[in-house]
Amino acid sequence: MAGPHGSRRRRLRRAVLVICVVLAVLLAVLPHPPITRPWVMPALQSLVPVLSAVAGVIALLVLVFRQWWAAGVLATGAVLGLLPTLVPVGPLDGADAGAGI
Repeated sequence: MAGPHGSRRRRLRRAVLVICVVLAVLLAVLPHPPITRPWVMPALQSLVPVLSAVAGVIALLVLVFRQWWAAGVLATGAVLGLLPTLVPVGPLDGADAGAGI
């Protein structure tokens, strides 16, 4: 039977994991919906790269406390949040194809 400290520690670890999962899902989903109203959504979408960087720092802090799963989930969410920023949206037009050459 676990003592009161073991149970408290387990609940804290579970709470950190749940918070990291929620943040990761929000970061991964936030860039995708084409919602322009209310005005808060585009503002949040513009902050995704900054929020992903902050999530990466938080993942490193969680990693210091040896919560591997929580850190991994949060880091994955941060990367998935950054992917739409780093990947081109569509093919180049014919007029733009030779502009860089």
